[in-house]
Amino acid sequence: MGTGRRPCPGLWKTPVIRWDGQLTVCCADVRGQIEVGNVAEADFDTLWNGPRMTRYRIWHILGQFDRMPLCAGCGGINFYRMTDDEIRAYLARIGRLDLFPRYLARMKEAGE
Repeated sequence: MGTGRRPCPGLWKTPVIRWDGQLTVCCADVRGQIEVGNVAEADFDTLWNGPRMTRYRIWHILGQFDRMPLCAGCGGINFYRMTDDEIRAYLARIGRLDLFPRYLARMKEAGE
């Protein structure tokens, strides 16, 4: 689905831990297609702030939803969202503020 949608807030705000300890980023991920790791084997903070989650979040910031299972066909969560300030703060924290202009251009192009 369109690259004009905002990054999914689930990747920042709603981690899902399945019955078997697998951490995923989406409550709709019932088959564990976007698993991050298992909380019985690794610390939650390490998984949630690790390289895999960073990669997933950057893909969403850049509008590359098709790079993740389930995300390409999702219309996006529409009852809450990531603000531009939250995206900017995240990119600053991970040292990738260089991506912020690309994100803003993508949002402007989408009419946001």
